[in-house]
Amino acid sequence: MVNTKNKSLHTSRFFTLVYYSLIACFTLTPAHFSSAMADQGIRQLTTGTVIPELWSIESTTEHISSKIDIPEPCAATPITTQGTISGKSPIAITGPAILTDSGSYCLAQDIDATGTDIGILISGSNITLDLNGYTIKNGTNGIVVAGDTVAVKNGTIADTTAHGIMLQNNSNCHIESVDVINTPTGFLLQNSHANQISQCRALENSCAGFSLIASSTNTIVNCQALNQSGANSVY
Repeated sequence: MVNTKNKSLHTSRFFTLVYYSLIACFTLTPAHFSSAMADQGIRQLTTGTVIPELWSIESTTEHISSKIDIPEPCAATPITTQGTISGKSPIAITGPAILTDSGSYCLAQDIDATGTDIGILISGSNITLDLNGYTIKNGTNGIVVAGDTVAVKNGTIADTTAHGIMLQNNSNCHIESVDVINTPTGFLLQNSHANQISQCRALENSCAGFSLIASSTNTIVNCQALNQSGANSVY
């Protein structure tokens, strides 16, 4: 005689075992299933033990995004007439100016210096002027540097009637990545010492690309004087 009660009990235990085995297959991976989990028993596992890594990934992504530094733009400051600018960092320039205080400055637009003797005069020391890819054009001299330890970089000077950039009575200045186009003299160093001009180009100048007068121990490196209409590329 078959004991139907025991048979039903065995059948119930069999399906129960299959049911929990399927749950384990579809909810756990080797990375999630540890000996600690096994000690807890399959019934005690919840989705909270499987999903936390997803929360961790989202949290890590937010953390990485928050570490990305976005540089501030060179916002325009309404400077449209020649005058003295206080040395706050950075200060945007939109017109001819005289820079007297140490600090960082940048162009916020092209500057037309028509009618001025100097587009930008840097009379102070420890000043950085980033032309920011813009152009200073017209006028007599594009930029005159009269202070020490000055850096001018990243832009163009064009169509002046005398000099593109003039360094006068100074030292330890650096002119980098500047093009001077269609001026009598591109770069003039006068009574200036221990300065450096690098990655610059003098183009289509009528007198000279680079001129050094009573100046010594200056360095001109990786520069070009091209299509000069005058007799000298460097003198």
